[in-house]
Amino acid sequence: MGKIDRDMLSIAGEFAVASELGRRNIYAQPTFGHLKRTDLLILDKTGNLLRIEAKGKQGSQWPNCKGISSPNSIMVLVDYADKGNMERPDFHVLTLDDWLSEKQGNY
Repeated sequence: MGKIDRDMLSIAGEFAVASELGRRNIYAQPTFGHLKRTDLLILDKTGNLLRIEAKGKQGSQWPNCKGISSPNSIMVLVDYADKGNMERPDFHVLTLDDWLSEKQGNY
């Protein structure tokens, strides 16, 4: 696959996460804009709101990862590196506990 334009990479990652959630029968509502740390909103079966921040990459570094701010937020890393046009990206899901453990070097 050719390189995804940098401006398109973030939106490609967001919609890849929304698509994957839809495949699993989970409705995800995209949010738009660059001044927030929420790309998708989902409601769990009990009505609790979960905020998702999606980060896409196609090289060796994850761009602009500032962390996870609350227990009701998760980060989904979407890896397009070495993927063909017909291949799905790899997804890595991090909770607040995962992020804190990573910062402490426990991974």
